[in-house]
Amino acid sequence: MEEAEKYFVGAKGSGMKLDAVIYTTAVRVACMKLDANVACDLLIEMKKMGWVPSEGTFTHVICTCVKQRNLTDAFRLKDEMISSGYSINLVVATSLMKGYCQQGDLINALKLFNKITEDGLTPNKITYAVHIEGCCRNRNMEKAQVLYTQMKARTKNTNIS
Repeated sequence: MEEAEKYFVGAKGSGMKLDAVIYTTAVRVACMKLDANVACDLLIEMKKMGWVPSEGTFTHVICTCVKQRNLTDAFRLKDEMISSGYSINLVVATSLMKGYCQQGDLINALKLFNKITEDGLTPNKITYAVHIEGCCRNRNMEKAQVLYTQMKARTKNTNIS
């Protein structure tokens, strides 16, 4: 990762014309290093050059922002992702729910959970686990039990993974 970053910075500094694929790779390296600030800055540069990041690139950066507990940028990027023509995917939704749960905001986590199910996304075991863990951490064992029961029922009926 360090070598890729070194080459990118060197090429950029030398005035070499870089394309969207190279920028996307640099964004992913920043995400692998859990450097949300660099990843966000690179996305800004990409947009200034007229490039629209892919859904996967948005997803990587949003998840990195949540891991760094930077929900402000995570939600801003989610909105940019949607305005760029992509739908919220289950990975992004689950990551944002985790961010809410980490902040103790179970109400908004549950609102997002309900919205994605209304929009046709099927929560998987990871999505449920995020909510159940959030409920447990915030001492809402009653809601954790409801979610666990719901997960088991859906798993039995639909074989969600």
